[in-house]
Amino acid sequence: MKKILILLLLTTILLSGCDGDDSELEILDTEEENETINLNNTEEINQTENLEINQTNTTEVNQTNTTTSTEVLCYFDSECNGTTTTTYYCVEDEIWREIIIPTCFNPGELNSFCNEITGSESTESCSHGCNDTNSSNVICNPDG
Repeated sequence: MKKILILLLLTTILLSGCDGDDSELEILDTEEENETINLNNTEEINQTENLEINQTNTTEVNQTNTTTSTEVLCYFDSECNGTTTTTYYCVEDEIWREIIIPTCFNPGELNSFCNEITGSESTESCSHGCNDTNSSNVICNPDG
């Protein structure tokens, strides 16, 4: 009976709110001498719950923040920094080239931006394989 009374009293106090101070609650039992229960742990639990709620709200706010450009970033491909590059390499018995081209997407619009277009194509088939050890001069192997 004593445990139920203490539990009921603690539940009532927690539901009605606790001011979080370091005070102690004194529970009187008519059959036995006085007992004291310290409620300091309640403050720590409330602080932890508040911290979790604040972290969640901060994350949600950050996810919804967006930035929009107020100026056009490019009108022409030539305005995009970078140069067109071509790289040759071997794939089995073929010489391939990769081309990277700086490109303006949505030219003249507020949502315009620069990015690269990358493409690859086979340029030559080699009957005896190819050699790309010298990256500036990729060649087919001589007939053997």
